[in-house]
Amino acid sequence: MMSSSSNELIDVVNELNKSCPWTLSVSSKKMLKYVEEEIREIREEMDSPTQKSSTKKDEAAPLESELGDLLFNQLKSQFYSPRHRASKMTLENR
Repeated sequence: MMSSSSNELIDVVNELNKSCPWTLSVSSKKMLKYVEEEIREIREEMDSPTQKSSTKKDEAAPLESELGDLLFNQLKSQFYSPRHRASKMTLENR
């Protein structure tokens, strides 16, 4: 069973992929650059002294934010796959 927030996220991504001029104008190669940038930012956060020594939830927020950005970019990237264009994306059919 999917959480309502997961379904809401998928709905937002689907809406962006069909009506956002910026999203519609981004090529798959450009999207890959955004994904690579998020991975670099995740590595930087994981290597930061604060992240390595922290066990506090609020200090983990930057890493969680970068992981969220990567997830969002990955979901947006599904738009470029032929399988996605054939049907509306849901978490159930991934």
